[in-house]
Amino acid sequence: SLYLITSALLFDDIIFDCSDFDIEAFVGLGIIITSTLAYAWFTIRGTSTIEKFLIEKLSFSEEDSEELLSALHRFLFLILIYIYWLIGTTYLSLSGLIPHLKNWIIIDSELIHISAYNLLTALYLFFTFYYGINVVKKLLKLLFPKEKREYEGASLEAVIYNLGILIDVIFSLYKLGLTWKVLLPMAGALGIGLGFGLQTILNNYVSGFILMFSRNIKVGDFVELTGTAGKFVNINTDYIFGKIEDIGILTTRIKTMDGIDILVPNSVFLENQIVNYSFRNPLVRIRIPFGVAYSSGIDKVKNILLEIAN
Repeated sequence: SLYLITSALLFDDIIFDCSDFDIEAFVGLGIIITSTLAYAWFTIRGTSTIEKFLIEKLSFSEEDSEELLSALHRFLFLILIYIYWLIGTTYLSLSGLIPHLKNWIIIDSELIHISAYNLLTALYLFFTFYYGINVVKKLLKLLFPKEKREYEGASLEAVIYNLGILIDVIFSLYKLGLTWKVLLPMAGALGIGLGFGLQTILNNYVSGFILMFSRNIKVGDFVELTGTAGKFVNINTDYIFGKIEDIGILTTRIKTMDGIDILVPNSVFLENQIVNYSFRNPLVRIRIPFGVAYSSGIDKVKNILLEIAN
């Protein structure tokens, strides 16, 4: 890659007659090489070192560590791309590419004016903020003590993620040129068709925020709701019982005691009766009917039951 960049810089005609190969070009190439080597070190050695530190020193779960490092890896890659672009326009005299990208019009109308530059900028910002949000939510989870990460930390993680995605989408649309002045007329024109199509999606999205802020349902709760799950493994019941593992943008993930993951639309928790076994107090009494022979000794039955319970 560095060979191709250097070769391109030697010939002005290759990059729109806008490169000037001088001492600043060598400085730019030096910065590119340094940042590339730093990113390569993180990919090869740094990832394993950080993962070992998170698991052994901070008692972070393997799943959370993998998600954090995966998001951090992609976030740093996008930062590296920005460094390449910044060095190219500052030291390698590639700023002449910007007018070419701005003049490359993709959509041009009275309401919308989108160029290749706007599109690339919006896409870059969206993915940069997206992976940045995933890094931040995991780092905030680390601030909680080990015994509170699974519940309080996961709840805060869900709030940060959902709010971050909303802000990310709005900001990316703004950079693309789709402001409220443009979106409102479009929404009015397409409102009837999109209204019916997006009604369920918007309902579940808003319901997710209500669930997170109302705290009636939170990560770690054991809930019971009507439904069927697990017929393939011969579980024939008309209700679902399990632990809430995650409250997402549109669905809530419940893991049953049989290890089955169920994705329940968020609106279900607002429209139907939900039994929350750990809403205020996680201690509940479980009734297990059984029978013994009439000739059994009461004290012996009592001692056996206490032994089983212990």
